Amino acid sequence: MEIPYEVKARRDTGLWNAKIGIWLFLASEVMLFGGLFSSYIFLRLGVEPGVDNPWPTDVQLVRYGFVNTLVLILSSVFVVFAWLAIKEGNWKKFQAWMAAVIACALLFLVLKGIEYNYKLSHHGMRLIDNSVVEGVVLDKTDRIRFEANTVTLDVTTGSTEFLNWIKKGENPEFQLKGEDGQLKNVGNVASWAKKMRRKTNRIIAASRSVRWKAKRKGHEPDPEALKPITRNYTLVSVEPFLVYADDARLSAYDDKVMNFVDGTKVTGKLLGDSIKFEVHEVDLQMIPTAKQDQALVWKLINDDAVKSGWNHARDEEIKKMEKYYLEDRGESVPDRQMSSRRVNVHGFHESGSDGHESAKSEGGHDKAKEVHGEHADAKQKGHDVGAEVELGSHGEIVIEVPRKQKKFLSNHGPAYGTYYAIYFTMTGLHGLHVIGGIVVLGYFLFFGKALFLKDPEHMANRVEVGGLFWHFVDLVWIFLFPVMYLF
Repeated sequence: MEIPYEVKARRDTGLWNAKIGIWLFLASEVMLFGGLFSSYIFLRLGVEPGVDNPWPTDVQLVRYGFVNTLVLILSSVFVVFAWLAIKEGNWKKFQAWMAAVIACALLFLVLKGIEYNYKLSHHGMRLIDNSVVEGVVLDKTDRIRFEANTVTLDVTTGSTEFLNWIKKGENPEFQLKGEDGQLKNVGNVASWAKKMRRKTNRIIAASRSVRWKAKRKGHEPDPEALKPITRNYTLVSVEPFLVYADDARLSAYDDKVMNFVDGTKVTGKLLGDSIKFEVHEVDLQMIPTAKQDQALVWKLINDDAVKSGWNHARDEEIKKMEKYYLEDRGESVPDRQMSSRRVNVHGFHESGSDGHESAKSEGGHDKAKEVHGEHADAKQKGHDVGAEVELGSHGEIVIEVPRKQKKFLSNHGPAYGTYYAIYFTMTGLHGLHVIGGIVVLGYFLFFGKALFLKDPEHMANRVEVGGLFWHFVDLVWIFLFPVMYLF
C-alpha cells in the first residue's frame, strides 16, 4: 500500500507529510528553547546586587563563539547548495556540499570542546570574606595531600573509595594485619574487600538467625553458636603511598588521620593543606567599596604595588560612572553600577590562555600590568622580587590559600553558579541537536544514493526536511550567542 503525499504535495496545502511533521517538531523545539531563554533572562534580571552571587558578563571565549556563529551560518548556506544539487540531479555535487556541511558541524563541536575544556580547567575561589579570585589551581593542591601507610576498612560496606584518590602512578602493596600482629598479603584490595564483605555478611546473617530462633523459644542464644564478627580490618602498606583526596569526600582529617565518608580511616602524615592558586583576576563585587582595602585577598597577595594597581583600575571606572551619571545626567550613581563587574573585577596579566583581554579599563589595567610586569622582568633577570609575591611561569601572581580561609572552590562548570548551570544546559542541548543533525545529514551523504537513484524527488524532499532542521539549529545559536556571550 502506497502512503499518500509522501513525495507529492497536497494540492490544498502545498505540503507533503514529512514537511508537516518537521514543522510540528520545530514548533515543539521553539517552545523548549523559548522556555530556556526566558528562564535565563528572568533569572538574570532578578539578581540582587550585593546579595546574590554576581553573574559573569565577560568571561566567555567570545572569539570561539563568534567563529562558531560564522561556521553555522556557512553550513546553512552549504545545505541549501546541497539541496539544489539534488534538485538538479547531480549526486557528486550534492556529496561535496553535504560533506562541507558536516565538516562545519564537526568544526563547531571541536571549538565548543575547546571552550568547555577551558572552563573546566579554570577555577574560581570564594574566600571566607566573600572576596573571589579567578584563575588556575596549581599542582592539584585543591586536594588534601597525605602520605599514608595504614588503612582501616569497614568490610561490611565493601567500599574502597580511598583507592580512587591514590596519586596516579602510585601502586601500593598491602598486607593484612591479623589479631596476632602477623602480616599477610591480600593481593587486589578491591577484590579482597568484596570477598570479606560477603563472608562477614554471612556471619552476621547466621548470628541474626540464631538470636531470632532463641527469642522465639524464650531464652538467650547460645554464645558458642554465635560466631565472632570482625567488621574492621587493618591493611599495612609495604611502602608509604600518596593520597590526594577531595575534602568533600572526607568526614574529618588532621595531621595524622584522614577519615573518608564511607568509614575508611587512613593514617600517616599530612603533607599539605593549602591551595596554590595562580591568580588571573580579583573579584570584589560582594564587598562594599569602603571595605575592599581590607579584603582577605590582599593579605594573601601581600603586595602593595599590586593592590594599588587594582585600586587604580577600580577608581578609574568609578570616575567614568560619576562623569556619566553626575555630570552628564545629574543623577547619583546606581548601587547596581557600583557593585558591577566592570567596577570590581580586574586582572593582573595582559591576556589569558583564551586570548581575550582580561583588562576591564584602560588606565587602571595599564597600571596593574606595569606593576606586574616589573615583577616579571625582575624575576627573569634573576633579581630579588621580594617575599611579598610569587610569580608563575607566565608572570601571573601565585598565592597560597590556607584551606580554612576557602569558602568555595569550583571550576567554571555547572556547579559554579546559576549562570554556568544554564550555560552548560543550553549549549549542551544545542550541541546534542548539532550531533543529531550530523547523524541525519551524514546518513543522506553516505547511504542516500540508493534512494536518489530510485526516486530523486523523494530524496530531495528528505534533504529539504533535514535542511529545515539544520536551519533551526543555526537560528537557535544566533539567539544563544549574543544572550550567553555578549550581554
